Amino acid sequence: AEAATWAGLAVAPSANGEYKVCYCAGPCTLNTWTSAPGTLVVDTTQFRWTAPAGITRATGTFTLTVTQTAASPASPANQRLKIVSGRDCSVAGHAGFSTAAGAGLVAGAPTTITPTVATSAAWEVTINLGTTPYGSYTVCHCDIAGL
Repeated sequence: AEAATWAGLAVAPSANGEYKVCYCAGPCTLNTWTSAPGTLVVDTTQFRWTAPAGITRATGTFTLTVTQTAASPASPANQRLKIVSGRDCSVAGHAGFSTAAGAGLVAGAPTTITPTVATSAAWEVTINLGTTPYGSYTVCHCDIAGL
């Protein structure tokens, strides 16, 4: 046989990694397993963020997109974000960034929702040049379902 299929096969979330797949043509003992060609890549990341490269204070408005992987049960309509100075997401959003929700506020529902195999949501973010100093900023994300 050149192929085999299984119904209802699932890979439990574990560590991200690349795994070797082995099979046993039977009878199976510790030393009768054979490696199948290739590998199985497991990615347990629930969200991936993308934004244009090289964002500066002079960028103006840009699109910030979050894509949910199949590992995420979250609805894109329930996603919220804010941008903070430094790395502490417990503080208020920085007033130098604004979205449709207002300056420094937690962004409301995404501007765009694109349903695909992996669902994505996007926000239009504006950098307010006069109130945004140079520095490092963090995008904080939460799912408001169940809050």
